[in-house]
Amino acid sequence: PDRGVRVARRSDQDDVDVSFAAFTQPPLDRLIADAATAQRLTLMLGAGASIEAGLPSWPALIERLLVRAGTERGLLHETDEAGRTRWVAEAVRRDGYLGAAAIVDALTDESALDAWIPEALYGVGRTAADFFPGPICRKLPRLVDAFSPAFELMTTNYDDLPEQAMRDDPLNPREAVAYVGEHREVPRDAVQVVHLHGYAGRDGAAGRLVLTESDYQRMQQTVSWQETRVRAALGQGMFVFVGTSLVDPNLVRYLYGDAGATTPPRYAIFVRQDTYEEGVPAGVPAAREEAVRARWSTVGVTAVFVDHYVDVAQLLYEMARAKQLGDAYVPLPDRARDWVETVQSQIFGIGDDDAFVRGQQVFGAQLR
Repeated sequence: PDRGVRVARRSDQDDVDVSFAAFTQPPLDRLIADAATAQRLTLMLGAGASIEAGLPSWPALIERLLVRAGTERGLLHETDEAGRTRWVAEAVRRDGYLGAAAIVDALTDESALDAWIPEALYGVGRTAADFFPGPICRKLPRLVDAFSPAFELMTTNYDDLPEQAMRDDPLNPREAVAYVGEHREVPRDAVQVVHLHGYAGRDGAAGRLVLTESDYQRMQQTVSWQETRVRAALGQGMFVFVGTSLVDPNLVRYLYGDAGATTPPRYAIFVRQDTYEEGVPAGVPAAREEAVRARWSTVGVTAVFVDHYVDVAQLLYEMARAKQLGDAYVPLPDRARDWVETVQSQIFGIGDDDAFVRGQQVFGAQLR
């Protein structure tokens, strides 16, 4: 199934039209159309693809490490919740999250920090094997089916959820390997997942984990393999950012370094979910989104907003479907409308008593 569709009590098509209308309106429709004709696609996965699986965001990860560093150095007491909260708030307010990460780095030796990061990411006593791919990652195999071998998957996340999504795919399971800068044996037909900031998956850590201010500065002093890889992808084909706020200093630098380019198309998918608290004036979200669009348009990136993470997953599916079907692609609202009509007539038997009885008998037998 493409996605669960809510059947309204009104039994009209209005709800279907409203629920999926955005998929046929700009800029979502342009994103889908560009994917259909793209010769090559690079997807950059950010923290949003991990958050939906229960892992922390980058700010939350920094906060966890900041508390641990302060506690280990005796600057905080484990029972002083108010003090821990104030410690984090002041560090973030004064230095931002990248500066807060620098504080963690300054208070911790490198070997200890490498051990702390997976614990802060997965939780004490838990590992990557305790987490499962969410809707976004579960749609990645469809993009591989549609674009392979002209599909490249990059991520700034440490986890191996994309790899696991490939292995667990019910339609076409395949092997996936993590790439962290050094040569690794890639089995035939395997999908390579490029981990730009290091890797801490279920088969062990690989590559230096990029987290702190010094890590980012070191990467900017020379031309790193990450920069070479991302810059090449930006120039070779369609590039889509997913689940990222685009605050990563390196990604921003790569984009501004190629700010004059207008092709191939570039998109960034942002999620409104949990972005605004209740009581925010009505005009603020719209104004904020317009500002984000304006900012990223200066570097050739079209900002796309959806309401929920599951909408991101559906959008990825639509991109893959449009690429595979070409002119035969039918937009989501039309497919949903046909689906609802089929359910109403053949399963619910609406408007025909005999059809209703037959439908309920068949439906009941299937459920049993």
